[in-house]
Parts: sequence; C-alpha cells; structure tokens
Amino acid sequence: MKADLTYAQSPAEKLPQPESNQWVSGQWLSQGYYLYGLVEPKSGENFFWEFSHMDSACFQVYLQEFARAYPEDLHIIQLDNGPLHTERETTATT
Repeated sequence: MKADLTYAQSPAEKLPQPESNQWVSGQWLSQGYYLYGLVEPKSGENFFWEFSHMDSACFQVYLQEFARAYPEDLHIIQLDNGPLHTERETTATT
C-alpha cells in the first residue's frame, strides 16, 4: 500500500507515525525571514539580526542596532548597489 504524500504542518510531522505508518496531512506553514549581517574579516567577529522583511525600514533598524552595539568603534561597511542599500530614507547613524 502506498502512503499518501500530502503536506504536513512541519517537516517533522510529515514523517510517518511509527505505530500506524500513515502520513499526517495538512498544510505547510512557511515563514520566511531575512538575515542581516556584518563580519569583521580579520577576527571573524560578527553581528547578525533576523528580520521579517528585506526593506529600507528593517535595514535602518539593523544599522541603528549595530551602531548601538559598537558605539566607540569606527566601521567601514562595503555594500553593493542593491535597492535596499541605496534608499534615500536610509541614513548612517553616529
């Protein structure tokens, strides 16, 4: 007998139940996230935050939190020309 390959609530729930060998049916819950991060190349020290969106508002919050975490240091951050990095609303914090 072939098992029903329907989607479950989570990858772990998609596994057959040991006692019944039946598949749990349901809907996948997918929740995306974006990881913002900076890494100091020489020491490997890093600063990562997880956000729900990739937009200028989240990027601005990330820069503010980074500045709050390292208030006494001077940082040079190299960015590409992605739309997120070139928004006029985004400002460097001091």
